[in-house]
Amino acid sequence: MSKAQYEQKVRSDYANVQEAFRETNVQSTKLLAARVGEAQSELRRAADDLDKAQPPIDVEKEHDQLVEGMRDYADDLDELRQAADRNDAAGVQRFNQAIVQNAAVRQMAEAAEEMKFEGYDLGPIAED
Repeated sequence: MSKAQYEQKVRSDYANVQEAFRETNVQSTKLLAARVGEAQSELRRAADDLDKAQPPIDVEKEHDQLVEGMRDYADDLDELRQAADRNDAAGVQRFNQAIVQNAAVRQMAEAAEEMKFEGYDLGPIAED
């Protein structure tokens, strides 16, 4: 896969993930639980899709880290979905406040940042 093809693939897959997360901006915890489940599915789909891609050699390591981080974060979101399903507003708030410290989120951000340093334009995933 060329650099341009890879950049487009990541941007496209991440756009779908972003859209799924926009849908989680709701007041109802029951609706939040369903939307988080959808976001988890989209994260896993994007990770699987990217995992099938053959990234350029110069970003293979970062690519693998990005895919792993997406899968791990999808798993981590079980905590949020379960809190929302229990109507546990405090649990939802705790999860949301801890996102900046989440290892999977940091892993995705670091992988995207490293690719950016290599001259890749991955769009919003490298800006979040």
